[in-house]
Amino acid sequence: MARLLSCPFCGNERLSVCQTTCGWHDPPIAYAVSCSSADCHGYVFALSFDLFKTEEEARKAWNKRTPLEGKKDG
Repeated sequence: MARLLSCPFCGNERLSVCQTTCGWHDPPIAYAVSCSSADCHGYVFALSFDLFKTEEEARKAWNKRTPLEGKKDG
């Protein structure tokens, strides 16, 4: 499973993968990545305001985001 890179908006490393159920999504279980900082633009990340079918898809999409200038992961 891919390690989550730090938040590209605030640099926070406290992130979580959220699992949700939604009637409009098939299958009804979907995933998104969330930054723990409520003041951050990356608070909940879902590509194109969509959710991901697997946790691994959500992690990979999060890790493709551009880091903040001057911030380095890992």
